[in-house]
Amino acid sequence: MATHDIAIQSVPASYRSKRRIGRETLIALCMAVVALWLRYAAPSASRVLEGVELRSRDARFWIRGPRRAQSISEQVAIIAIDDAATQKFGHPLPRAVHAQLVEQLRQARASAIIFDVIFADKGQRPADDQKFAAACRQAHNVFLPFDDNSSRATPPDVLQKLENKLSYPLALPPTAQTLHLQPPIPPLFEAMRGGGHVATAADVDNVFRSAIVLLEAKAVYPHLALDAVRTKWGVAANEVKLRGEFLEVGSHRIGPLQQRPLSRSFQGQQVGQVVEQRTGTGWLVPLNFAGGHEVMQAITIPYLDVLAGRANDRIKDHIVIVGETATGTPDLRPSPFDAISREFFLGVETNATLIANLLNNDFLRLAPLSWAISATILMGLVAGLAATQLRPGYALLSILGAALAYSLLAMLTFATANFVLEMAGPMLSVVLSFGSLTVYRLIFVEREAREYAVALQESQTLLGQYVNERIAQELRDNPTARAEMLIGSRKEVTVIFSDIRSFTAWAERHSPEEVKARLDEYFPIMCEIVSDDYEGYIDKFVGDSLMGVWNVIYEQPDHAERAVRAALSMQRALGMLNDGWRRQKQEEFHVGIGIATGSAIWGSFGSSQHKLMPTVLGDTVNYAARLEAITKETGSAIVISENTYLAVKDRFETRSLGVIPIRGKSELQEIYTVL
Repeated sequence: MATHDIAIQSVPASYRSKRRIGRETLIALCMAVVALWLRYAAPSASRVLEGVELRSRDARFWIRGPRRAQSISEQVAIIAIDDAATQKFGHPLPRAVHAQLVEQLRQARASAIIFDVIFADKGQRPADDQKFAAACRQAHNVFLPFDDNSSRATPPDVLQKLENKLSYPLALPPTAQTLHLQPPIPPLFEAMRGGGHVATAADVDNVFRSAIVLLEAKAVYPHLALDAVRTKWGVAANEVKLRGEFLEVGSHRIGPLQQRPLSRSFQGQQVGQVVEQRTGTGWLVPLNFAGGHEVMQAITIPYLDVLAGRANDRIKDHIVIVGETATGTPDLRPSPFDAISREFFLGVETNATLIANLLNNDFLRLAPLSWAISATILMGLVAGLAATQLRPGYALLSILGAALAYSLLAMLTFATANFVLEMAGPMLSVVLSFGSLTVYRLIFVEREAREYAVALQESQTLLGQYVNERIAQELRDNPTARAEMLIGSRKEVTVIFSDIRSFTAWAERHSPEEVKARLDEYFPIMCEIVSDDYEGYIDKFVGDSLMGVWNVIYEQPDHAERAVRAALSMQRALGMLNDGWRRQKQEEFHVGIGIATGSAIWGSFGSSQHKLMPTVLGDTVNYAARLEAITKETGSAIVISENTYLAVKDRFETRSLGVIPIRGKSELQEIYTVL
């Protein structure tokens, strides 16, 4: 049990630090994944977070502020069926009056006339219906809506007429379970140029931020505004294509679109029973509102002014949309600007916004889901990094700065490019990551910091004596290592000695500068192999000799194998160095390496004022040095002891050199060379 504890404590501090950082990064990543799950997969949380995201989009509208109505007034006009019109003609307005309006708009040269009014039932006087139909036929640019939520099921013959005249030939799978579509009365249906649906879909907070440009109800129908704009562009219905998330109307590209199931609810046969039926699928595009109700008033013309011919200059070459604005109108649609204007947006104003967005290709573009996921993970990792690497106060400031920077980026892309970056997911990831890692740091990291402070105080004297970074870290982190260094300990080690053959003679033939330059090429590579590649401890240099030891700083069960592999790597590296020196017409080096495995004493020896580096003492050290000397006699590059051979014989190809007397040792031992 004690051996196991020491082995755990002897893990390098750098490794423990990397492991802790990896653990903290994993926590931050997990919190980002949790944020994504809450944002998109958890039913209740997803609904709440969707509301937060939509409110953040509203905030961007508020910060950007309303745009000048002039940006849309040159293309779109709203004809308001207002209080003055209803007081004069009654409600609903007689269709003969609508006929006069259409005639006046034709004379004023409106490019398209859209009625945001349902004419699914006959008027009070059949003659008025005929007048209205005749005016529509003569204008040849009137677009009327059909009722997509009628109380009556659609008869097959009526459905066929709707499909023949208004549907777009898009091959989409039908999803509607029930159809309640009611077209305008036959005279108007035959006289109108085109038409479409006026279905709406509110977001989870009952605010209308998008328009359904396509409605699948067995067949695929356009929004009333889309059909009018398509006709103005001169694009045939069969030229409209749905490609992925985008709707292509000739050369015009609309999107990306969001797909949403549509349904209607009604009272069942049993008391309190509510039945919900799928009415199809909608393809929605987010609207880019120019402003609230007050901005749309700038492009609104009173009905009576149009009849009197007082607004012809505001109608010429415009798409006009006729809709109800009178007091008590049920067609109220809350918009993002309602919190500022304190006046609800009207349905006709929403449709006018859609027309303007279509004409100017000015829709909002929602960032792809992949962007939202990437931003959520990135912000979570940033928050985790700050929480674990900085002091709490600085960490909080850094997180707030990162959140502010991301918010400013989201605002900038919204205001300049109509691009909507996800906010809810990344901000939730920041909160979860920062909060969880702050708690983790308080519970675990601060406790470790207190332990480190005590350990640092205990080992301060020892740490000041050593320059080897690995030993310094081990002394700081491992109480057992500090005790062994102070009082000494016996360990099973493997010692390597390498020596440059005939170096003294070579050095006498060269200047001191040349000798130093050559050793400066040689030693760094050899040290890197021993220390970095195979995690040995560089014990000392004696002239041109290098001594390395394994299994002293922390436990290395394969210390003999590491030493032999290091020796082979040293010989390969020397071969490459010799190739370079040979090309430079310089003398080559030849190195002998001796390796011995056995018991040795590890500790800090010398006086209290001159303990510079710890070392190993004992017969194994002397034996390794003598084995290195034997390489000159045997001509072998690497000679290993019998103990080393027994530890590595299954891993390397070796050859026995026989039993050779070793100076200073009474007993004979068999030695080996590594091939």
